Amino acid sequence: MSARLADGAARLFTRHPGRRSFLKRTALASTALAVAPTDFVLRPTSAYAAICSCSGSSCDCGSLCCDGYTEFCCTLTGSNGCPPGTIAAGWWKADGSAYCNGSRYYIDCNATCRCGTGRICPDNCSNAPWGCGCARGDCNNRKAGCTQFRYGQCNQQVATVGRIACRVVSCDPAALVVGNCAPTVAVDNSTANHNKPCLQAPPPPPPPIVVPDDEEDSMNPAARIVYGGSLHTFYVSKQGHLWQKYDTGDGGTREYDLTTVLRLGPLVVDRPLLATTPDGDLVVGVFGTDGVFNDIRWDVQAGRWVQQIGH
Repeated sequence: MSARLADGAARLFTRHPGRRSFLKRTALASTALAVAPTDFVLRPTSAYAAICSCSGSSCDCGSLCCDGYTEFCCTLTGSNGCPPGTIAAGWWKADGSAYCNGSRYYIDCNATCRCGTGRICPDNCSNAPWGCGCARGDCNNRKAGCTQFRYGQCNQQVATVGRIACRVVSCDPAALVVGNCAPTVAVDNSTANHNKPCLQAPPPPPPPIVVPDDEEDSMNPAARIVYGGSLHTFYVSKQGHLWQKYDTGDGGTREYDLTTVLRLGPLVVDRPLLATTPDGDLVVGVFGTDGVFNDIRWDVQAGRWVQQIGH
């Protein structure tokens, strides 16, 4: 009987399944036969539906928490790195990602163990930073702390690890060096475009520019505005450069040469015009020496200065 059931389960699979697809489907069929044999064999249902409990949650089987993959560490910690209580334990790459110009590298962060032997230690020996479930208890996040698996290319000096707590990702293969990973390659292109907003860091602010003394002293009538909780001062220097100066909130100030940042032409030395838009953008208006009015905006959504030119 068992052989006939196993043979029937095998026919459910595609003729040429991928590496992870084959392993996943085989595991699902085997698990379904073990924990829900009546439903799986006698009722018109898939192996997935027969056992889908979404790591003990009540999430719909089509939610991210149920797709079989582990959540990114940054969803749980805010950092794209293995958290305390875990260690890089294996890696794979994916090609064709929209987020990298080349391969994308994924590292599993498995829990470390304080006792136990073998490849995966018992949960009561694990130093896992969290238990098994949907990350942050949200069905829209993948599971975390659930999967008992290890690719094994990283930190091979550590024989025993716990479940996969979360995963990190990078476009730079140098991440594999940081994770103490051997170059043995595993590939899973189906993960190429897995993503979470926390993986896309906001662009860094432009580097601070020290205002030369003669620029500071040559301040023409300045325009000031309180924006974003800080006092901002704008003026055009005698060299025709638009400067921004604002309070940092810790008693200091920062200054930027917006003419250099935006590659503006020479400006008329006059008081800039300031306004805010209904969308929350800050607008700075200045005339160029060619008579063109420069409409410069701090785009809140984009987090950067943009230039619009009109007459």
